[in-house]
Amino acid sequence: MRSSTLSLLLLSACGVFGGHSAEERDQLARYKQNAGVYFLGDRWDSALDMAQKGLAIEPDDYDLLVTAGLCNLQRAGDDAGALQTAEGFLEKAFAQRRLTDNRPEAMLGYATVKQRLGREHAQRADALARELERADLSPNDRVRKESQTNEHRVRSLALW
Repeated sequence: MRSSTLSLLLLSACGVFGGHSAEERDQLARYKQNAGVYFLGDRWDSALDMAQKGLAIEPDDYDLLVTAGLCNLQRAGDDAGALQTAEGFLEKAFAQRRLTDNRPEAMLGYATVKQRLGREHAQRADALARELERADLSPNDRVRKESQTNEHRVRSLALW
């Protein structure tokens, strides 16, 4: 009995059961709280920093993933790379739950990311189409540009 209790304590302390030390749990709670406070104060960079520090401790924490995704969305503007980063955080959060179990602001943020990425692909497709009209391209280059245009149109429609 005594040896099994000792073994259980050692396994628990080593994190075999996925647990964290009391210090890590306290740190994680502080990061989550601070991320929320900064987010509500529109301090996106600080909120994102806290969320990322918390995710270093618990990479699958739903609230921190949503916060990181929404912060990246707020900071993104028209930056497709930042929108894709936001999409990644939100997709990871959504993969953990049924759709109806997600927070409304997370769902709205995710829809906004998808809509903006769709708009970005539509703009790229339009730019490529204009380039095709103006350019004197070799047949191979024309086929390549047409293919890129179609790819962006399809991605745009898939995201809108």
